[in-house]
Amino acid sequence: MNKKQENKAFCIAPWTHTFISPQSERRLCCASREEFQFARQYLDSNFQSNNFTQSHYEPVTLEEYWNGDFIKSIRKKMLKGEVPDECSVCHEKELTLSTYQDYFTNDLFPHLIEEAIQNTKEDGSTTLMPRSFDYRFDNTCNFSCRMCGDQLSSRWEKEKINHNLWNLKDDPWLEPELNHKIKDFQSNVVKAEFNRALMNNQIEEIYWVGGEPLLWDIHWKSMSYLVSSGNADNTIIRYNTNLSKIHYDGMNLFDDLLIHFKKVILLVSIDGSGEIGEYIRTGLNWKKWKGYLQEAKQCSLKNKNIELALDITLTLPGLFSLKEMILLANELEIPIYPKLVYAFDPTIILSPLSLPRDLLNNLLNELIKFNILHLSDYTKGMLELLIDIKQRKTHEEKYPNDFQSGREQGKKKLLQIESIRKDSFTLESILSANPQILNWWRSI
Repeated sequence: MNKKQENKAFCIAPWTHTFISPQSERRLCCASREEFQFARQYLDSNFQSNNFTQSHYEPVTLEEYWNGDFIKSIRKKMLKGEVPDECSVCHEKELTLSTYQDYFTNDLFPHLIEEAIQNTKEDGSTTLMPRSFDYRFDNTCNFSCRMCGDQLSSRWEKEKINHNLWNLKDDPWLEPELNHKIKDFQSNVVKAEFNRALMNNQIEEIYWVGGEPLLWDIHWKSMSYLVSSGNADNTIIRYNTNLSKIHYDGMNLFDDLLIHFKKVILLVSIDGSGEIGEYIRTGLNWKKWKGYLQEAKQCSLKNKNIELALDITLTLPGLFSLKEMILLANELEIPIYPKLVYAFDPTIILSPLSLPRDLLNNLLNELIKFNILHLSDYTKGMLELLIDIKQRKTHEEKYPNDFQSGREQGKKKLLQIESIRKDSFTLESILSANPQILNWWRSI
């Protein structure tokens, strides 16, 4: 292969990007569907569990991983034009129409394609070193969003432990002794790797995502170091943040840090407005959040290096406040970068695809019409995804033998969480705006 354009399987990420989860799972990227080594990740549901237990917690360093057998095999497949199974999320566009493959290869590192090819040996090893870091140092988060979980939210973790909702088979990393080992590895090894790359001027891009990265000391200190050292001018920063904290130790996120960087892509996670938004993202204060968003907008107006966007994960309850989100995007002139909630099995009752086909299409048609009436550069991405969802199989169509039991299991789990959180405003409250959908919900 001489040119990336001749090879649709190729992605530059295995030559430039490094990812690790709060449970020490190293991956090609956060969208890679890999067999887990110790702790199952959100995208792994189609892989068979090997019932790993705490004895199988054997984290590897970046040095051990970077030219290890797995990633070398991925590089070889890509160079041969073979799409690895692990890369299905991008190639099948399962979550969003814009993919990590496009971002890394076309936007971030197109200038490294030829160098990557030329510096890859027959066994798949490379002399290139990672320069894009997605390191999730821990799961510290002040939200417990309905479509998230304990792996990426300490509030979720605390809730599961307090209500005895975890077990050693499914959540081995919550076993106290093992949990201590993980935190030790993340603190002493993972942070050391990141800091070493930072000090060596190796990092060209950082993806701050958690947990909630704005709660991490390492976020604020690393960003401050890049500014004070003069390296901010050469660094691209991406965020996925709930934007619930914009001050730390006398620093303001916008005025003291972001304005200094080569480019900042500030993706603000929000999935619904008002009471519906607060239901989906437990911990959200809609009024306070909106104030912070307006500050972010003002900063982006004054600094063209800051690209601000609303990162909306489409969920079933979120569809019921989507009109308000479209209007908000147009009002503040902030583009929407939408994606569909993870739904790789029929238990994900929060997915719009859990609806029967007729109810789903009726709801989508109404939203598509509204979006067209309010179409702008800020909302066109949402329109594209809404239209695309109509072409996707519902859970009933995709899992004909399991969808009913999956729905029942998903509803049971959701109602349990609503009970634990003592929700007075529930999913049923939201769905009551559509009598037909409400009847469907009650019939499960």
